[in-house]
Amino acid sequence: MVCDKCGAEVPAGSIYCNVCGSEIQIVPEYSILENDILDSYIGIELRMPEEPKPEEKKHKKKHIVNYSGRFYRNIAIVAIVVALIVLLVSVFVIRYTISRKTEAESFDYQMMEAMRYYGDENYEMAISFFDNALSIAPGNTQALSYQAKCYENIGELAAAESIYHSMIELDNTNLTAYEDLVNIYKAEDAYEKIRTLRDTTTDERVLAMLEEYAVAEPAFSLASGEYGEDLTITMDSPDLAIIYYTTDGSDPIENGLIYDGEIHFDGEGRYQLKAVAQNAQNLYSDIASAEYVIKYDKPEMPRTSLPSGAYLGQQIITIEVPEGCSAYYTLDGTTPTVRSFRYETPIVLPGAGEYVLSVVYISNHGKVSDTGVFTYVITG
Repeated sequence: MVCDKCGAEVPAGSIYCNVCGSEIQIVPEYSILENDILDSYIGIELRMPEEPKPEEKKHKKKHIVNYSGRFYRNIAIVAIVVALIVLLVSVFVIRYTISRKTEAESFDYQMMEAMRYYGDENYEMAISFFDNALSIAPGNTQALSYQAKCYENIGELAAAESIYHSMIELDNTNLTAYEDLVNIYKAEDAYEKIRTLRDTTTDERVLAMLEEYAVAEPAFSLASGEYGEDLTITMDSPDLAIIYYTTDGSDPIENGLIYDGEIHFDGEGRYQLKAVAQNAQNLYSDIASAEYVIKYDKPEMPRTSLPSGAYLGQQIITIEVPEGCSAYYTLDGTTPTVRSFRYETPIVLPGAGEYVLSVVYISNHGKVSDTGVFTYVITG
C-alpha cells in the first residue's frame, strides 16, 4: 500500500503513514475483470499503476495518484444501480397496470362498481356497469334483477318489464321475477297481463302466488252437445264477477255483451257460446266456451187408440198427440198435410164400410213424422 501524500510504502493494516504521518485512504481493490466491466460502461480504459522497480523505489520520494479512474468507476456503479431501480420500477408499474386493467375487466369489479352507484342512487351509471357485467356473464340473475330495479327507479317500466320477462324465459321458476313483474302490472292497473303469466310456468310456488289474481271462469247450465230442441242456457260466476259473452265464437273481452239473464238458442243450427268473468280489479278469467248443435227430432210414429182391424158397429178413435206437435189425418188413404183435418176431437167411424185412417205428426219446428196408416172394416 502506498501513501497518497508522500508515496512511501506503508505496511498493510496501517492507518497513518510512517514517513509523513498522513491518514491512509483505504480504497477497495478491484479485479481486472471488474475494471473491464466498468470500462465497458463508462467508455474509458483503466490501467492499474505499474509497480515501481526496487531501484526506483529508493530514489522516488513522492508518487502522485490519478483520481479520475476511481471517480468514473463510482459514477458507473451509481448508474448501474439507478438503471436497476428504474427497471424494477418499470416492471412494477407495468405489472400493476396490467393487473388493474384485468381487474377492471372482471365481472366482480363491474358488479362492485354497479352496486356502489346503485347505493348512491346514481341509477344511470349503475345501469352502465350492470351492462358491462352482463356482457361478461350473460344471464346473471343478480345483475339482471338489479338492473331492472334501476329502470324502475328512473321510471322506465317497459325496460324493467322486458328484463323480468327475459329472466322468466331463462328460469320460469324464478318466483322473485314473477313477483316483481306482477308489481309493475299492478302499478299500471294491467291486471289482464297478470292472468297471462299463468301460461308461462308450471311451478307450484309461482302458480300459488298468481292464484290471488285468478278469476274463476263462468259455468254454463248446459254442456256442449247436440240437442233436438231449442235451448235456454244460464251462466254463473263463482266470484260474483261480471260476465261478458258472445254467441258467434268471437272474443267476449272485445265483443261481449253483459250477461243479465237467460240465453236462448232457437232454431236448427250450430251455436258457439263464449264467456269471460271480470272482477272488481278488472282481472279477467279464462274464457269458457261451449258448442251447441240444435237439430230438431222428427216426431215419432203416430199412434191411435184403435189398432187396424174389423169391428162391429160404430167406432170412436182417439189419436195420441205428443207435446209440441199437432196431428193431421185423412180417412181416404191419402197422406195428410197441414191442409188436412187437424185432430182436435175423437174421430167417429159412423157405419159399415172400410176406412183408411192416415195420421202424421207435425212438430212446432215443422218436422213431419212418418205417416201412420190404420185400416178399419166396420160391419153391422
